[in-house]
Amino acid sequence: SIGCLVGCILAGPVMEKFGRRIALLVFTSSLYTIGFLLILMAFNGAMVQAGRFFNGLGLGFVLAVTSVYIVEIATTDMRGFLGCFVQFLGSFGVLMIFTAGCFLNWFQLSGLMMAMVIPFLVGMYSCPESPRWLFSKGREEEAKASLEWLRGQDFKPDILAELEAIRAEQARKNLIKVSVKSLTERSVLKPFLISILMM
Repeated sequence: SIGCLVGCILAGPVMEKFGRRIALLVFTSSLYTIGFLLILMAFNGAMVQAGRFFNGLGLGFVLAVTSVYIVEIATTDMRGFLGCFVQFLGSFGVLMIFTAGCFLNWFQLSGLMMAMVIPFLVGMYSCPESPRWLFSKGREEEAKASLEWLRGQDFKPDILAELEAIRAEQARKNLIKVSVKSLTERSVLKPFLISILMM
């Protein structure tokens, strides 16, 4: 839990600096690999605890980055629907590992979970960077290519319209600087408190 908390905090600046794809492809996979490797090679309790901490860091990155990434690559009408899959598939993964735990010991289970990093790497490697993040960094051609990959070549008018919407959204973000103090503003405070109470 401590690792997950720290991971969520660190994920924000990391994905803002390096991008959503790199945050998942490099940072998250590395943290999970280190964590499971420590557990796999553990010869004392401290190594198991260290492994669990790194796994928590990886989970924190997953929870923070995937939510942002999905929202940024999805069409506006599908964001809510696709956003639900983060929690759903996370719960499904926990169920699968608990089931596997009925048949494997902790050593074998940690090996299995470390092996699951491989399909994660392959999947993320084939995915494009978030077009919104690319646009925020001034990489407009790459953002357009990312949108074309996501939406398909047959939707060029829609892609151009979406690019204009992203450009306008980015212009608004440049005018409004968000900080921790923003959470006390009346337009933000109530939704912020509701989100806390819902958890």
